Amino acid sequence: MAQHLGHPGQRTAVIVYQGTYVAIAIFFNILWRYAKSHHLLGKEVEMAAAEKISTQYAYGPLLYLICVALAWVSVAASLVVNLALAFFFAMPPDYSIRLPNRRAQ
Repeated sequence: MAQHLGHPGQRTAVIVYQGTYVAIAIFFNILWRYAKSHHLLGKEVEMAAAEKISTQYAYGPLLYLICVALAWVSVAASLVVNLALAFFFAMPPDYSIRLPNRRAQ
């Protein structure tokens, strides 16, 4: 994609790039929900924390679809929103939910 920025075809490159994020978000949600529903997460993971993560990540496919649509209007804005989404999904859904203190063991 970077090779196409500033050149003809940049919009197509960004749409393909954002489409890849849509596919990743869809498949990640499928994988996450499967792991959660089949109790494949670690024993130390609280279900309340898993539910909050599920809620946060459920928005991913729609938000990345918005990035695809935004690429038709503004390539730069689409990439900026994509970067903002990277920060959003990197943050834990709730700082108050922590793993048990391992030093106490």
